[in-house]
Amino acid sequence: MEDYFYFFIEGYDKLFGYVHHNFVEQVPWPDFWKIDHEKRFLTLTTADDFESRSLLMTKTLKADHESGNVLALRRWANEEFPIYSSSGEHVLNMDGCGVDMLGIINFSVHMIGWVMTSEGIKIWVPRRAKTKMSFPGMLDNTVGGSLAAGEKPIEGIVHECEEEICLDPEYTRSNIRACGTASWQMTVTDLLEPACQRQVQYLYEIELRQDIVPKIGDGEVG
Repeated sequence: MEDYFYFFIEGYDKLFGYVHHNFVEQVPWPDFWKIDHEKRFLTLTTADDFESRSLLMTKTLKADHESGNVLALRRWANEEFPIYSSSGEHVLNMDGCGVDMLGIINFSVHMIGWVMTSEGIKIWVPRRAKTKMSFPGMLDNTVGGSLAAGEKPIEGIVHECEEEICLDPEYTRSNIRACGTASWQMTVTDLLEPACQRQVQYLYEIELRQDIVPKIGDGEVG
C-alpha cells in the first residue's frame, strides 16, 4: 500500500478508505483537510456532526469537479452515497463521483434475469450504451446499480429493475431471489485511473415469464 494515503475523519480511530498519491497531489485540498506525508494520512477535520461533515465533503468535491483536475470527479453523479464507520455509524453523505478517489466501500445491487425456454435456461444480457463513460458498449448484468444513501438492497434492486428494464415493482418483489454478496477490490477506477476501488455487491436473480421482454428504461443500454 505504499502508493496510498489513509483516509481518516477526525474523531474516528479507524480509517475509511485508501487514496492514491496521485489524487493527493492533484486535488487542491481545502484547509479543513490535514495531510501528513510521513504517515501518509489524509484527514477531514473541523467537522463534528453529520451535516457539517457532509457539507465539507461536498465543498471539496465540487471545487475539484469544476476545476477538472481529476478525471473521476468530472462526472458529477447527482446521487448521494453513504460513508460508514467500522462500527456501522453513518458518518456522512457524499456525491458518488468521489467514491473511488477516496477508496471507500461502494455498496451496489446486481441481478441476472433468466427465462426457461424449450431449449433450456436463457439469460437476458444487455449491452451498455456507447455513451457510458465506463465500459461503453460492453456486455453487462441484466440490472445493476449503486445503492444511494439510506437505500436498502431490496429497495435498490426493485428501483433499478423498474428504471433500467421497465419491470413492474410488484413482479420484482414477488419473484426475485437473493443470492448472497460478492466483495472485491481493484487498483484502478472504472476510468482506469490508479485508485482503490472497493465494492460490496448484493446479488439477485429472477425468473422472467416468457412473455416478459425487458425494455430500455433509462438509456444505459445500447
